[in-house]
Amino acid sequence: MQGSVVLIEQEEDIATLICDILTAAGLKVVWIIEGSTAVEQTILLQPVAVIVDMQLPGIDGVEIIQQLRQTNRSQTLKILALTTFDTYIDSESCYAVGADECLTKPINLEYLLSKMIDLLTK
Repeated sequence: MQGSVVLIEQEEDIATLICDILTAAGLKVVWIIEGSTAVEQTILLQPVAVIVDMQLPGIDGVEIIQQLRQTNRSQTLKILALTTFDTYIDSESCYAVGADECLTKPINLEYLLSKMIDLLTK
């Protein structure tokens, strides 16, 4: 695979694992810790995809996705949301705000990679 992915995740251990598997698959990954700067940085970087934790302090994943979807550059951006909740309502809220895919933590890295490949080949 080719392209860049922005990972918006505050937990270093999770971010490291995700960065490692995506980098091994040939993607360039930019990790953003702060939700407050994520939208601006993502727009500047123009990635092919974004992985965003829905439970960030300050600005949460819902607001990040909504702001990204409001920009012209982000209409084709693939967004994969990560949530700690495993309920139908939470998954539906991810999709309702504009996520293309929603995965529940703890993350199965192989599954995340397969979902990312699916998103990028659509």
